[in-house]
Formats: sequence, C-alpha cells, structure tokens
Amino acid sequence: MKKQIIVILIFILFFSSCASNKSKNIPPDISKLATEKIESSRGGFYTFTYKNEKPDDIPDEIYERLWQIQKEVIDNFTYDYDKKDGITNPPDLIKKEDFYNYGMGVCEDYANFFYILAYEKGLTANLYKVSGDREGGGHAWLEYRTKNNIYIIDPTWSDDYAIKDDLAKENFNESRVYGRKAFFTTYAEDRIIFPIKEKDDYNHSSYTKDFKELLFINGESAYIVKNRLITEANEIVGELNILTKEMRELREKGMGDSSEYAKLQSNHSKLYSKYSNLKRSYKKIKTEVKLKPR
Repeated sequence: MKKQIIVILIFILFFSSCASNKSKNIPPDISKLATEKIESSRGGFYTFTYKNEKPDDIPDEIYERLWQIQKEVIDNFTYDYDKKDGITNPPDLIKKEDFYNYGMGVCEDYANFFYILAYEKGLTANLYKVSGDREGGGHAWLEYRTKNNIYIIDPTWSDDYAIKDDLAKENFNESRVYGRKAFFTTYAEDRIIFPIKEKDDYNHSSYTKDFKELLFINGESAYIVKNRLITEANEIVGELNILTKEMRELREKGMGDSSEYAKLQSNHSKLYSKYSNLKRSYKKIKTEVKLKPR
C-alpha cells in the first residue's frame, strides 16, 4: 500500500512539474502586439512590431503620465554616435536643463533623462534603471516592476535616430509605432519585437553579462553623487595641502605660537573634519545591485 502511495505521489509531482514548465514556456499574448509598415522614399517599407496596448496591471493614469515622459525624452533628445565611439567628450548631463540644452547622448543619458523627469513628477516608486553587457557593448534602460510582471521602458530603442531615410523617419514619427517599440513591453514580448535571426541581432535579454540595477539618490544617479563627493574631497585635499605648507613656514620662522598659526590650525581642523565626513558619506553610498539576467 505504501509503495502504491509513493508511486502515485511521484506521478503527481512529475506531471505538476511538467505543467509548471509548460506554463513558463507559454508564448506572450501577441494580441497586444501589432505590426506596421512605414513607407520610405526609396519605394520600400520598414516593418516594425510594437506594443499596441496598455498592460492590465498598470493604472491608466500612471501609464499615460509615463507615456508623456517617453515622448518628451525622444522629442528632445537624439543619439550621440560620436560619444559612443569616443570621438567627443561631451559634458556630463546631470540636471534636467543639461539634457534639454545639450540634446544628445547615449543610452545611459536617455535612461537618466527619463528617470529625472519621472522623479520630478513623483513616478519612480516602481521605476528602476538597469544595465548589462554583451559581446559588442553594453546598454542601459528602465524597468517598471509590478507584483507579477517586469516591463521594459527604453526611450533609446524607441527613438527614430536609427532611421536614416527622411520620409520613413517622418512617417515613423506620425505612426502608432512612435515611442512604443520598447514601452511597457515584457521581456517575452521584447524577444518578438527584436527577434534574433542572425549572429549580430540582439534584444534586451541579450545583455546577460554584469546585469545590474543602477541606484538613484533623490532622483540623481548614485554614480554622479559619488563622483561629486570625490571632486569635493579632492578640492579639500588641495586646500589642506596649502594650509599645511603655510603652517610649516610659520613654524620655521618660530611663529608656531602666534595667533596667525592658531587660525590656520583651526581652519585645517575644520576642513579635515569636512573631508572625513565626505569620506564616510562616500563609503555609505551604494551605486548598484546585481541582478539575474532576464
């Protein structure tokens, strides 16, 4: 009797496992995806697949407000190939005004621009910046996470900079595809929108190396905050070196007990205390969290 019960349990576990694995391999709901042909000036067409509907677990207001940010970013920004190739060394884009004024950048900048605008409107509760590497380079984008799903928001791959044909670009920007190639798409949907058919093809799931979440502090990249602390600390070190030199010169003149020396010493102590606080703050700042590839 016990052997029969064990055999029955094994069969139940086996078929439950098969059902579970099968459910994981169910393809995405392609009814939420659409395909559109965009006419070019050469008489041909570009064919794009995109997410056609709002996900069920995203509130209408949140979706619409983030959609406005998606459009704002790609309307006011374009891809900087020279920065990508190391030909130019543009200024750091930190404040919102920097992105509008300079108007171009790489994927990292697109994602930061989006996050800054979302933070300003109080929409970052479930929004995260991520990045990963693959053979051929790295990429950064955003994720919006709900209880049951992780959605991709990638203003870089939703922009029109890769379309070189002027007519096709104009048609693209007036079409339903505009901004939606990577906006609230699941990773399963993303693999359909950006299929890998040849060796050099890739999608967001291709970035499996060093996949991580990049942290923000009050709407500002933690990396930028840490770099600013380093700059401030280096400036203080320079001031400390000057004070140390002046104090040494006074001692050599036999003025180590003078009020002038005491003033320099007091300033030195205050600056060193500030330097120590910066070092402690720097060590506390966490810039990233390792993630499993999607």
